[in-house]
Amino acid sequence: MTVALIHEGVPARQSSMGGTDVRRALDKDIQTASQVKGLDILITGHAHVGTPEPIKVGNTLILSTDSGGIDVGKLVLDYKEKPHDFTVKNFELKTIYADEWKPDPQTKQVIDGWNKKLDEVVQQTVAKSPVELKRAYGESASLGNLAADALLVAAGKNTQLALTNSGGIRNEIPAGAITMGGVISTFPFPNELVTMELTGKQLRSLMEHGASLSNGVLQVSKGLEMKCDSSKPVGQRVITLTLNGKPIEDATVYSIATQSFLADGGDGFTAFTEGKARNTTGGYYVYHAVVDYFKAGNTITDEQINGMRVKDIK
Repeated sequence: MTVALIHEGVPARQSSMGGTDVRRALDKDIQTASQVKGLDILITGHAHVGTPEPIKVGNTLILSTDSGGIDVGKLVLDYKEKPHDFTVKNFELKTIYADEWKPDPQTKQVIDGWNKKLDEVVQQTVAKSPVELKRAYGESASLGNLAADALLVAAGKNTQLALTNSGGIRNEIPAGAITMGGVISTFPFPNELVTMELTGKQLRSLMEHGASLSNGVLQVSKGLEMKCDSSKPVGQRVITLTLNGKPIEDATVYSIATQSFLADGGDGFTAFTEGKARNTTGGYYVYHAVVDYFKAGNTITDEQINGMRVKDIK
């Protein structure tokens, strides 16, 4: 029996536990099952969608649990080796409730020891915010503005603009003290600072892809502004795109900062892979840039909180 474990496709913003129409979210997996011969079972993730029952594509069964350890899947098969055949006897998504399970004492002791050491770091206050800092997929948000501004500062004075992905922002930050742990949990991925040169045409292509909302818009640094219409066809979504009030020109070369996930074409932003004069700052992640931004004396600004740098006018 051939079982494939896959983690790809369109990411969900949150778990859709209890959903019944899950095929649309698992479209990439359905394509894979239809194109790859010999797969019996395809267990997938990333879409944060649990399958109430297996999805059958040809001779392949597609299964998925919900996100965040909400449930575990149990599949019981009646399998015959010769001839190769199997039937599903039972499939269920079993919800996990934390209060029903007692922690293993030895494991808990190890975890508690490390948590004590981590608390000394993550509870440090690095800044304060007068309001809750939020994230968004379809347009600018305060956390996206902050992260892009921090990347721009970290990249240096020769860099004109910075871009980061909406999906890389994983938490809101409450009003009040901003802790090191809060920053790390909000920007948890080991995505390194990357600088490169892109033409205006390539930059427009990136913003056009973001405006499709398939993986969220790009969050941008102060000075870069875009108005788009996500309801328009491909190639017509970007309405205006300016840098410091001047239109982005296709033939002009711009010095930009981003992070390694996007630089490698992540979330479908493939135009980043065409960038020239690439330079990666190894081991320097987005959360480092945000913390250093605050350590340098920068504070949360009204423009970061309210600035709609990327706006969908559909």
